[in-house]
Amino acid sequence: MVKTHISNPTQWTDVVPETENVLSISTGGGFLFAKYMKDAVSYVKQLDYDGKLVREIQLPGKGTAGGFGGEAEDKELYYSFSNYVTPGTIYKYDIASGKSEVYYKPNVKFNPDDYVSEQVFFTSKDGTKVPMMISYKKGLKKDGKNPTILYSYGGFNISLTPAFSVANAVWMNNGGVYAVPKHQRRWRVRKKMACGRN
Repeated sequence: MVKTHISNPTQWTDVVPETENVLSISTGGGFLFAKYMKDAVSYVKQLDYDGKLVREIQLPGKGTAGGFGGEAEDKELYYSFSNYVTPGTIYKYDIASGKSEVYYKPNVKFNPDDYVSEQVFFTSKDGTKVPMMISYKKGLKKDGKNPTILYSYGGFNISLTPAFSVANAVWMNNGGVYAVPKHQRRWRVRKKMACGRN
């Protein structure tokens, strides 16, 4: 992200330097909110208008976050968060303290505390380090005998980001594992759903 003065639009100054991660910027409460997608999960940083880090926002877990936009005078902002074991939930964020609290969550008969969604990494055949989200019910013995759905998409350099699904929740509740590798440029797979053993 760059800035320029209207009187000299050819002179640009970096505010948020470019990185290898996808970036989107929103504003609210007199701050910038830099939302990055790294290894297919969200990371959010609160910055001042000069790009100085105020804090990295502690999200509820590894998943997909959106929002953080508002007016300059706002004291609080709102954002959404979801992952494979968390139904889409709205959080209220206090700009001064950096604390979040649940503002609204859907009425779903599903307790995220009973499940695990973790990120692991493995090496593909060509040596590429590939991140993968694995979600399952707590207490599951990972002994290689669990029925597993492996789902991935490898077209157009699009990454699948974590999102809640009732169908996947039912699968995990019945002892299944749900695994989603992230697409990499050098690691291409066709859209598929495979049932195997974890």
